[in-house]
Amino acid sequence: MTDVSPPAASAQGLPRNEAEIDAAAAALGMEIPQACLPGVVANLALLDSHAELLLGQSDSRCV
Repeated sequence: MTDVSPPAASAQGLPRNEAEIDAAAAALGMEIPQACLPGVVANLALLDSHAELLLGQSDSRCV
């Protein structure tokens, strides 16, 4: 199994804006349709916030 990490998915988190997402997708040989891009941006932001919570890097707490 090959570990494939797009350049934008660094220690700083997941790609967040359209340019970073397009670059990450291109690095993986993927194309994201323009109609889907707003949803991809929103979902990656949500996933990144969940990862920060799990890693204890956020001040937010679930109550």
